[in-house]
Parts: sequence; structure tokens; C-alpha cells
Amino acid sequence: MSRLSRVGWAVMALLGMLLMTGCGGTGEPSLIAAQPQEGGAPSHELEVIQSIWIELEVKDLNAAIGRGNDFAVLHGGFQQDASLSTEGQVTRAVLIYSIPTKEVELARRAFLGLGRVLDESIANQVVPVGSGGGQSFSTITVVLHSPASPTLTLPTLPSTSTLRPARTFQNAFGVFSTLALALLDIVIWLVVVVGPFALVGYGIHALLRRYQFRDGHLVRRELPVAPPSAQPVISSSTETRE
Repeated sequence: MSRLSRVGWAVMALLGMLLMTGCGGTGEPSLIAAQPQEGGAPSHELEVIQSIWIELEVKDLNAAIGRGNDFAVLHGGFQQDASLSTEGQVTRAVLIYSIPTKEVELARRAFLGLGRVLDESIANQVVPVGSGGGQSFSTITVVLHSPASPTLTLPTLPSTSTLRPARTFQNAFGVFSTLALALLDIVIWLVVVVGPFALVGYGIHALLRRYQFRDGHLVRRELPVAPPSAQPVISSSTETRE
């Protein structure tokens, strides 16, 4: 074999090895494996999500609720929930808003201007940026208290349609019958309970007036004898005339 033939065989063998290396494994060029994965590398940035609680006392509850909704929309948020309740003389409204985290501080200051602040609390939570799948939102819960104005009830006279003399007489007679029956019950109790003792006491008193103990014996009491009536003495003097 000539020297040229050996060089040709060597070139052909080298080309064959290169073809086998490029087509081996998964059948794809090795440069494809170096492409970045979808979604990119995870982010290591953090952000603070806030949960804010605000209690306010307002004069006009309906106006405060309307202004609160306007504040939420102005700062790119929305209302999650709302409830209204009344306890005694106080009406209470609870409004829950979702506000973009980058606008939550401005929204908080706006809500504080709705009325007199009774209570406020802020809870912070640190989370990775984009953990919610997009724009992050914080929560602001606004509790509005509005003292209810006392209602005055004026006394009203009964109308002529409610005046019924027959029913009034029937009610009055029923009250009289009830009182009469109650007095009769009291008399019966007195006769049954106190009557025998009263009779025994009266008999003892009458017996002591007629009899008395003398020398250990019960003798009849002597009734006093009335003194004889004094007869007028008429002295007649006779004059002797000589």
C-alpha cells in the first residue's frame, strides 16, 4: 500500500469517528444541552407583605364607606369583603381591601384620614419576590364605628277606634271580682284559723267574770247589791196655836 492510500484511510477513519461522536447518546448535538431551562434561575430577592388593621370612629358611616372604596381603587386595589352589624347604639362596618404592596403605605395614610383613630396594628411577612405569580398585594382591614343617634319616641293618644267602653267595663269588673275573691279568701282564713281561739278566749273571759277562786275553791262571784234609794224625809212641824 502506497503512502497516499494510508493517508486517505486515516482521514476516512477520523471522519467516521467524528460522525459517531456527534450522533451518539440522545442523537442531538451536545450544544443543545447547554441551553438555559424555561423560567430562568430562581430569584433570591425578597419583599415585605403587610397585613394592616385600622379601627376608626366616623360621624357618617355611609360617606366613610364610599370614601374608603374610592381610596382602594385610586391606589390600584379592590375590596375583598364587607360586613355591617349593630351592637346597642353603635353601628360597625368591617371593610377588607387588597392593595398593591408598593401602594400600601399611601393607602394606609389615606384610610387614617377617614375619622378618629381608635386602634392600629401592622403585621409584616417576608416572601420571595414574585412568589404569588405576579404583582404582590397587601391587606388593609378597616373597621368603622359610628355612634347611632338616639331615637325619641313621643307618646301618642289612643285613637277613637281603640276606645271600647264595653271591654273597659269588662276588664274593670274582672279586677273587682279578683279583689273581692281575694278578700273573701282572707276572711275564710281568719274564721278558720283565728275563730276558734277567739271563741275560747271569749268563753274564758265570761267565766272569770261570773266565778272567782276563793280559798282554793271556785265560787260564784257575788254580784254587788245596789244600795236602797234614799227616801226623802219630810218633816212637818205643827204649830200649836193656843
